[in-house]
Amino acid sequence: MAVAAVVFRFGLAVVFLLSGLAKLPRRAEFTSAVRNYKVVPDRVGALIGRLLPPVEIAAGALLALGLGVRPVAALLGAFLVVFSSAVAVNLLRGRTIDCGCFGPVAERRITWSTVARNLVLAGAAGVVVAAGPTALALERLLPGAAGPRMTSASALALMFAAILAVVTASLAHEWRRLAPLLRAAEARSAEA
Repeated sequence: MAVAAVVFRFGLAVVFLLSGLAKLPRRAEFTSAVRNYKVVPDRVGALIGRLLPPVEIAAGALLALGLGVRPVAALLGAFLVVFSSAVAVNLLRGRTIDCGCFGPVAERRITWSTVARNLVLAGAAGVVVAAGPTALALERLLPGAAGPRMTSASALALMFAAILAVVTASLAHEWRRLAPLLRAAEARSAEA
C-alpha cells in the first residue's frame, strides 16, 4: 500500500495544482460555472468560485511537498465527494452543464464518468490518508516523524510515474475530444 499511497499522493498533487492553476486567472467564469450547478445559493457559489482555486493550488502544493499529507488528502477526498454529489444531482435533474473541473479553459460537460472519476480520486485520497506516505515528504524531517518506508530513488520514480500518468490521461482525453473536430476540418479543407 505504501507504493500506491506515494503514487496517489503525487497524482492528486498534480491534478489539484493543474485544476487550481487553470481556474485562477479566470475566476469570474469559474464562479459562473459553480453557480450554474444550482446546488448552493448564489452568494455561496460566489464564495466557492473565489476561494476554491487558491485552496486547490495550496492543497496540491502541500501534497507535493509532503506537508500535512493526511489532513490535506482528507480535505481533498471530501471535496471530491462533494463535487461528485453536485454532478450527480445535476445529472439526475437532466442537466448536462459545464463541469468547471479545470476551469473555463477546458470546458467539459458533466457525465456519469465525471462522478466515477471523482470517486476514484476520492478513493486514492483515502489510500493516502490511511497510509500517510512520508517518502520525499518534508513532514518526515519534523522531530518524532516516522521515516519513509521506501528509498528516495524509488519515491522519485513513483513521483515521475504519477505525473506522467496524469499528464498522459489528460492528453488522451483532450485528443479524444479534439480528434473529431480535426477530422471534420480536414474533410472541409479537402472539399474546398
